[in-house]
Amino acid sequence: MAFEQHTNESQPPATRLNQLGYYPKATKQAVIADNHPASSLQNFTSERRSDQKIVLNGTFSARKNWELANEQVRIADFCNLEEPGMYILSVS
Repeated sequence: MAFEQHTNESQPPATRLNQLGYYPKATKQAVIADNHPASSLQNFTSERRSDQKIVLNGTFSARKNWELANEQVRIADFCNLEEPGMYILSVS
């Protein structure tokens, strides 16, 4: 499984992935930098690239401090996505 990022905001949030792909049954998470206090980040979708079908709708974690990067972040958890393929992670 592999992901690319799309966003609906004029200044997209920085997405942190520590790998290019995931095993189908492995933990799958993305860290989204969210340092703007008025941010409206709440939801994300995972779209299968081959047919543009939305296969997962998710809600970000609450904003929290990521001490290693000294920034505020939200976590997108897409562990329920287990079908191998290429996906697009869209942030809204």
